Amino acid sequence: MAPKKRKQKIGNTTYSNSVEPFTGFDDVIDLSISQVFILLMMSVFPEGTVRYNVLQSINSYLSPQKMISASSFYNSLNKLEKKGLLEFSADKTGNISLVHLTPKSDDAFKQIGSLFSFTGFNFRLFLPKIASFIVNQLGVTQKFDSILVISQEASLDVHVYPIIERYAKHLHVVAADDSFQKYILPYSSEIHQTKILSGKIREPDKDFDACYLSSYQTRKEFFNLSSIELLREAVRVTKSAGLVIVASFSTPQKVNHFIIDSFIELVSSNPLIATTSKNEVYRDLAQVGLKDVSVTEFNGVILGFGVVP
Repeated sequence: MAPKKRKQKIGNTTYSNSVEPFTGFDDVIDLSISQVFILLMMSVFPEGTVRYNVLQSINSYLSPQKMISASSFYNSLNKLEKKGLLEFSADKTGNISLVHLTPKSDDAFKQIGSLFSFTGFNFRLFLPKIASFIVNQLGVTQKFDSILVISQEASLDVHVYPIIERYAKHLHVVAADDSFQKYILPYSSEIHQTKILSGKIREPDKDFDACYLSSYQTRKEFFNLSSIELLREAVRVTKSAGLVIVASFSTPQKVNHFIIDSFIELVSSNPLIATTSKNEVYRDLAQVGLKDVSVTEFNGVILGFGVVP
């Protein structure tokens, strides 16, 4: 029996559960672990199944103390149905007979996977190795007087700054007022804020010994500047003979292994993780006039170096 289409109103728009477009992380971020588990288990029944089968299948993976109760399970089903991720088939008497995944759930699986692949990658644990590699590459033996950090990530991760502070007497960070007050000030009063105003970094020409751009090209626009415009600004505020360093994730290559290649596709399609190539980084560094440009790759991270004329 074909699943019965139901109408659902979201905001001022009415959708059919079977055709409603998936709107992104907002539709899955508030799912409970139990609801995610239900969706994953439902993928075992592509033609749909009775609700009790799903409950039994889930509980077979759980200890008696953690088993999901019938009432909690049916409540989760109803919530998933309201979100358009599941739909019910009714028999001639109007009673629910089968539960089905909707086409919208396919996108939900991808978005759930993208969230887990992104949050499961703890970049802060890897940063000390990157910092050590950069220092060894450059032959740095003493602290820089001042370093400017420009991060194109969605938020400021305060855990990375103690690592960068080891190599700078004065550390400056490009950040909006609200981000700086929320993420930086409660952590350290030694880190200085700078801003981008009317397309320009606030500091004068040739002000810093080095500039480090992390997550380069993660966002196509950063304070209304393109990546190449931002790089030009980094060059402008860095002293002659100073260093401009960029870091970006390299584009992972498939290895003809189903599990690994599936994960690579998941990560590559994640809008929170932008990847680039060594050639692209080299091109950008050369385009803004840096000299002695070099680009290398370290454990999946592309590192580009250039000296300001």
